[in-house]
Amino acid sequence: MTERAAALRRRLGESGALVLGSVAAALLGLLGLRFLLRGLSEEDFGRYVLFQVVGGLLVVPLSWSIPAVLRLGAEEMARRGRLLGTAGAVGALALASAALVLPAFAWAEPRVEAWLGAPLGGVALAYAAATTAALLAAALLQPAGEVRWRTLVPAASRGLQALALGGLLAGAALTLERAAWTAVVTALPAIALPLWAARAALARPAPGA
Repeated sequence: MTERAAALRRRLGESGALVLGSVAAALLGLLGLRFLLRGLSEEDFGRYVLFQVVGGLLVVPLSWSIPAVLRLGAEEMARRGRLLGTAGAVGALALASAALVLPAFAWAEPRVEAWLGAPLGGVALAYAAATTAALLAAALLQPAGEVRWRTLVPAASRGLQALALGGLLAGAALTLERAAWTAVVTALPAIALPLWAARAALARPAPGA
């Protein structure tokens, strides 16, 4: 009964964290959106949306291997008690994908920037890389047993983005290029926090090592 009660409390805590994180991420995302709408012209806001579309499309070929983390991670945790091998293998696949995407994007970049109407091709690629790394880091949370972080991490990232956009808006310094780079930089917590939360599984030596 005690073990069941402890398991129930843990699951309720995880569910509560997921709900709280989802609500916080949504509210902070709306706040960041409000800052963008106030600080950018209609044309630049449209270009910012297109920039995110391009970044999102680039994430697809970079992140195709990440769903394997759930299966491989669960197997590695059961067998060896750690996730380092899974993270390394899937990360290597993501890097191999990037090696294939980069030449194609280098060829397409002038056309992409012409479509965007702004020199944001390189920033879109950086945004896609940061987002892919964040997705890989977040995927490690479930096999590491740290599910409660899955929505708290996006909330922290969106909160930092809203803070940065609000600061730029207050200083009358919010431009399209700065808004785009803010999206890249504020993805970094979404990489660092899951890795910190899963640090034990990433650092734990194999039994008998």
